[in-house]
Amino acid sequence: MKPVMIAVVGFIGLGAVFLFDLYIPAVLLILGSLTLILVLGGTLLPANSRTFKVNFLAAEGEISPEKRRRFQGMILDPGKYHSFTARVQMVRVWRLGVLGIIALLEIGLVMAFYPSPFQAVREMDFQYFMVLCLCFATIVQLTIASSWLLERRLLSISALAVGNCDVRTGQYTFCDERGDYYGGTKKPVIFVGNDNTCLVFYSSSRPQMNVPSFRLLFHRLLLH
Repeated sequence: MKPVMIAVVGFIGLGAVFLFDLYIPAVLLILGSLTLILVLGGTLLPANSRTFKVNFLAAEGEISPEKRRRFQGMILDPGKYHSFTARVQMVRVWRLGVLGIIALLEIGLVMAFYPSPFQAVREMDFQYFMVLCLCFATIVQLTIASSWLLERRLLSISALAVGNCDVRTGQYTFCDERGDYYGGTKKPVIFVGNDNTCLVFYSSSRPQMNVPSFRLLFHRLLLH
């Protein structure tokens, strides 16, 4: 990077820090409101109303028992087509409730201490430093709220594929509608025995955006 660009970036950074210090109440108010928007926005996406029909062949030809497909605790017969109707159900809703309550408390705290939160702060007292600490704490709540919204959005628009996985390591692979292979490694949220098969929710236009069923943070897979 050229010296001039470094200087420009440095001045912009200093200006941002200066404004951040002056308008701490406004920053906390915005972050609390953004948390509420993310949580409420996720609830409006129709992820729970979707159902998926899954049909696949467990295996071709005879294979040893230890290599048979294991899916949701079931050992599937090789050489047979298996059909499932899958849908997702919300879980861990209490986390979202806690996030909403915390965000409302932050907004109420700002309005109680700073009736005009968008004015520059002139006194750095205890209230100021408390609000400053809360601003940094909102990184956690915004991360959780963003994960909730992104998961809901993906589930509401996703296609579904049968994938191969190792739930102990979190590695998985799947084939999309065009026959291309994708996959990755994601830390499992739910361990189901020694399953080597999972369902993968992915975006048809961008299959790189995907999540395996064992990685769902706020939902669980239900089969019928």
